[in-house]
Amino acid sequence: MAEETPGPVGQGDYVVREGDCVSSIAEAAGLHWRTLWEHPGNRELRETRGSPHVLLVGDRLTLPPKQTRVVSVGTGATHRFRVKGRREKFRLRLLDEDRPRAGVDYRLVVDGEELYGTTDGGGWLEHWIAPGAREGRLSVEEDEEYLVDLGALQPAATEAGALARLLNLGYLVPGDEKEPGALALGLKAFQRVQGLKVTGILDAATISALVEDHGS
Repeated sequence: MAEETPGPVGQGDYVVREGDCVSSIAEAAGLHWRTLWEHPGNRELRETRGSPHVLLVGDRLTLPPKQTRVVSVGTGATHRFRVKGRREKFRLRLLDEDRPRAGVDYRLVVDGEELYGTTDGGGWLEHWIAPGAREGRLSVEEDEEYLVDLGALQPAATEAGALARLLNLGYLVPGDEKEPGALALGLKAFQRVQGLKVTGILDAATISALVEDHGS
């Protein structure tokens, strides 16, 4: 159970939908993600959520107007302008009962783009992907395949966000999250491993530890 389930925060005309993150919202609006994230009108959201990658459905953002850049050029000549494509860093860690899966070959497909590599010594894989990407499919070695739901992670202080992190960290088995009492069961297991007071309650210390251990 959670001590308190926080609701949506922020102000502005844009209402966060499922799968949204600051990067995808900024990309659709033709903005750089920092311009959106650091806008004064989004201060409450920024201070509450802490990460531009983890928003709650119903949060609100203020979208600043796009600024027009003026460039002086000579007449009677051809000029070329290059627009930099915006990419987002995607990081994922593979673990086996808390042990990093190092040196594992994988194939990651994101919006039709195929990416290949080998996990590093910490079990991490890292790639640059499109900000608006919604889904990825990860194939590990020859017999493992995982669906990666990009942008769907809810804040750790919510029940859905805590359950997702417990699942990703292996404290719950897929399907268990639908059972009554699953959150308390997973939290107790997590708290025990982390050396926290075992209460089964999603308190501030547990939320902080979940975010740190999960990486977001």
